[in-house]
Amino acid sequence: MTILVAARWNHGIMLTADRMTSVIDSNGYLTGETVLTDKIAFVRRDALISIAGLTPVGLAVIETLQLKFLEYPGKVSFNDILEFTQRTIKSEFESFKKDNPDVFNPDFSAFLGGYDSYKNKYSLYLLSYINNFFPQKIQFYSAEGIERDRVCSYLKNKIGNADEATKLLSDSIRRINSPHVSKETLTLTSFYDPAEGKFNCKRVEIDQYGSSKEKQL
Repeated sequence: MTILVAARWNHGIMLTADRMTSVIDSNGYLTGETVLTDKIAFVRRDALISIAGLTPVGLAVIETLQLKFLEYPGKVSFNDILEFTQRTIKSEFESFKKDNPDVFNPDFSAFLGGYDSYKNKYSLYLLSYINNFFPQKIQFYSAEGIERDRVCSYLKNKIGNADEATKLLSDSIRRINSPHVSKETLTLTSFYDPAEGKFNCKRVEIDQYGSSKEKQL
């Protein structure tokens, strides 16, 4: 299982996820093994995606988005990224179900956040198999996965300054005691600095002991 947490400010976006992934074999079945995996990625410096559910679907979606947008030199509309992401997820999800008809009740969801240059602010959306991946707009923060309501309850009235939110979002996951959720978390951030006209991006890993390792990207 996966827990995704996402938060949005007008000037930035922050996505956090636990890092435990259940290994799926070539036939789409769980092997019983788990590995640490990055479930969040940059689509561009101004757009991020996090994935939960079928890992093969998520990794294929990330690869497709990065191939199309990551090195694209010009400006890209966030709406174009959102629409392309929705189409890609639906296509990969349906392909997985077709290729693995015996897998019971497959699920997949993703948070997509990015800077909308036309509105001069960041937007955040949830795309879930529950409603056929129709983009659901998130105003401030949300969570997806096991005990999502408990996570959201913990975050309520706590998220304020973005500088303090990294640990808070991680703590909201790390406090869940489940063998299916790791204490290791990953957070990626993208914030726009209008004074310098550039995007400041960061990667923050927190290990099982609560030690943090931060890298500017």
